[in-house]
Amino acid sequence: MHAVARAPCVPDGANDTQGSDAAGIVEVSRDSATGNASFAGLTGRLAQDPSAFQNVTRARKNKLIVGASSVNKHLKAFMTKRNVDVFISRLHPETSSHELLDCVRSVGDGVKICDVTCTKLQSKYEHLYSSYHVAISVDTADMKRAVDLFMLADVSPCGVFVKRYFNRHNGGE
Repeated sequence: MHAVARAPCVPDGANDTQGSDAAGIVEVSRDSATGNASFAGLTGRLAQDPSAFQNVTRARKNKLIVGASSVNKHLKAFMTKRNVDVFISRLHPETSSHELLDCVRSVGDGVKICDVTCTKLQSKYEHLYSSYHVAISVDTADMKRAVDLFMLADVSPCGVFVKRYFNRHNGGE
């Protein structure tokens, strides 16, 4: 297959310029056959016209409302959950997942914690430190507050490394 270079399609008389305005913008020529201005010329004129987009009506979006009434008990909402995934490292090598679970539950006061899963990760130097992936399942309404809480340096033990954990997406794994 051969590569073919093509020149842009230019109507007859398009190399003629009509003039320029005070801002130095040159209006692109008109097609001599139809008398229509080019797209670039039209957009240049629209950019200079202060009333060009004032009559555009935008579709109004409905606001989402989340109920908060503690009095109305006629219906019950379905509780949705999200995970706050945290990477915790530089722990003592003998740290167990039960100790980590207790630590997470003691820190999470005020946040409704549904479930906690601690997965020990392979550390480069297992005799020096251990690392964990901690998945903390919380109510969706508490997600932001939970992330803010578990990422505070004041709630983590001294010297422990904590950051958000993101799964690798290698070919759909």
